[in-house]
Amino acid sequence: RDDSAWAGVEYLQDDDAIDGKSQHILSRQVTSGAVQLIQSNVTLSKDNNYEVGIWAKGKIGEPIELMLGKRDSPQKIYAQNLFRITEQWEYYHFTAKVGVDDSDACFIVRLTSQGDVWLDEASLKKVIHAENKTSIDSYNLIANGSFEVGLDRWAVKVRAVSYTHLRAH
Repeated sequence: RDDSAWAGVEYLQDDDAIDGKSQHILSRQVTSGAVQLIQSNVTLSKDNNYEVGIWAKGKIGEPIELMLGKRDSPQKIYAQNLFRITEQWEYYHFTAKVGVDDSDACFIVRLTSQGDVWLDEASLKKVIHAENKTSIDSYNLIANGSFEVGLDRWAVKVRAVSYTHLRAH
């Protein structure tokens, strides 16, 4: 369900991808809040380390944010990191320890400004040690992280809350 018409956002599937198809987001204006692309039904286990990552490229005024959290109101954020993306495909990732058990968490990509962004191969993997990022599981914990079938099981949510305190300077 697209709830971002007020923000001037368009979602396209694109052949310019790391593998197969990518998600192209054209953000023409974001006057307040943020545009969030959300993958729900993600299971997190307390005290486990996770590598959160996505291939991205684009030209956008503010950093994009990768988050693990809960969509409930108020939104709960378990882990987050900001990335200033470039116009070349690059893998953006971080490792975080999650302090909760949650069988209905979300993987969130958040945009707060206008621009063009391409996303592909979203991933969430358990790691043995944060230092060496050796995967426990060989599978991606995010279903449909590569956008070959469009926005299936992804949702778009636009929040009307100011996030200026989270922006990188």
